[in-house]
Amino acid sequence: MDRFDVSPGRTRRSSTVSARSTAKWIDGTPFEGNRYVDRFVVRGGQIVKMDVWNDSAERILVSGDEA
Repeated sequence: MDRFDVSPGRTRRSSTVSARSTAKWIDGTPFEGNRYVDRFVVRGGQIVKMDVWNDSAERILVSGDEA
């Protein structure tokens, strides 16, 4: 994890995490350095919304592979 940001509010709190992941594609090919940002909205102690952004689609386009 590279960075955590929290924005408190009266009834909800937003939290953003940015990092790079290391894992394997569905075909078993390993990868590393895939950037991602996850944003969570928390209300009453529960996640009520989650947004996810990452480099996966761009990396697939560059490699020419299909998911």
